[in-house]
Amino acid sequence: MKRNLGTSFLLTAGILGFTLASGAAAQIAPAAPDPALAAVFAQVSLPQTDLMPKPSLKCSLTCLPFQNTTPTISGSGSSCTAATNSLRSQLQDIAENDCVNNRNKEGSCSLVFYETTTCTLIGSGTYQITGYATYHCGITTC
Repeated sequence: MKRNLGTSFLLTAGILGFTLASGAAAQIAPAAPDPALAAVFAQVSLPQTDLMPKPSLKCSLTCLPFQNTTPTISGSGSSCTAATNSLRSQLQDIAENDCVNNRNKEGSCSLVFYETTTCTLIGSGTYQITGYATYHCGITTC
């Protein structure tokens, strides 16, 4: 008797599939949990709630369209860089305080600094620069 290769393959696959299916069906879950295995997992504390991370709100300061101007002031320091940094820091503080304390907004934004004089040596190792800033106040939106 001569069989072709296709018939042998199908017969072998059918027997293998039946064997695997009957072996899987023969496995029955125990009626009660294994106490030894339960003791192992009893010491593991897994969170049961809040498994998915919550989306975070993306909030930012939105500038309002109304432009404001600081008074003209001067900054001083041991170099022109230090004097300019002093001026800008003071102007930023003025803008922030005005928006928060006087205009009931959350902060200042879109600051533009204007230097009205060049940096000048005014004394022994002290430089000075004068300027002002324009700015907008902002509100937080989420």
